[in-house]
Amino acid sequence: MNIIVSCFILISEFQNIMNGVAIYRAENDGEDFVFVDFNKYAESIDNVKKDDLVGKSVLKMFPSIKDFGLFDVFKRVWKTGRPEEHPVALYKDERISVWRDNFVYRLPSGEIVSVYNDVTSRKQAEEELERSQDQLRSFTDHIQDIREDERANIAHEIHDEMGQALTGLNMDLSWLAKKVPGDREELLEKIRAMSGLVSAIHKNRTADHRGSETGAPG
Repeated sequence: MNIIVSCFILISEFQNIMNGVAIYRAENDGEDFVFVDFNKYAESIDNVKKDDLVGKSVLKMFPSIKDFGLFDVFKRVWKTGRPEEHPVALYKDERISVWRDNFVYRLPSGEIVSVYNDVTSRKQAEEELERSQDQLRSFTDHIQDIREDERANIAHEIHDEMGQALTGLNMDLSWLAKKVPGDREELLEKIRAMSGLVSAIHKNRTADHRGSETGAPG
């Protein structure tokens, strides 16, 4: 395979690879990096043309690259020659807001190459899933609160109805005691005992209900 064919294959791979690829040349002893080349896929995901980038400073064309953390990777790789991976992070400036991961290495000629993926769609889907899960948790908590309120309301209604029933029973016992002849002392004692028991039950239930409302013991 001759040199011309090899170069043609490399250029074809560079242009058709499904990753963004940018090549930079160091300027001012690594204090800046200038675009040397930019493949077609990078043009599409960065919404910028190669001709608008080549020969220009990465600091000017991507002004948030230092905050993004990639510029320091460029400097280290250029100085040491050791490849580095820059993990998924959000790059944001006035023009674009995207999630990217980068792999950076140095060519034998001294230029550095950044190969990167656009994972914005994946991150947006993850964030949407997280929002949906948060909404589901909030909805579940809200349903639980409603159920607890309903149980409290039902308990209150049952307490009121039973209290009314006990009061009515006591009134009936009082009325019955008035109708029993005075010489039926044994029967009167049973009626009084029943009335006292009903009153005690009513009193205890009232105390328990108040305690449950205030959270107080007893």
